[in-house]
Amino acid sequence: MDGLAPELRTRIIDTLSLLDVVPEDIDPDARLAGGGPGFDSIDVLELVLMLEKEYGVKIDSKEAGSTPSPRCAPRRILSGKTG
Repeated sequence: MDGLAPELRTRIIDTLSLLDVVPEDIDPDARLAGGGPGFDSIDVLELVLMLEKEYGVKIDSKEAGSTPSPRCAPRRILSGKTG
């Protein structure tokens, strides 16, 4: 599970086409929505779609605003839960 957080940070960068950002720039404890990175609602939608497509996690639209941090997301991905 520890290896999944760095992978998620890389996928976030790739999914959102973040220029001049490396995985270490993304705080593993910052919430992806409404937290430190400052992603807007379109970014969050793209991240939710990536999580659903790449990891098979279903995220209800009500839960999209509570997208977990890169450090917490692996537990939810592995358990198939969100929010």
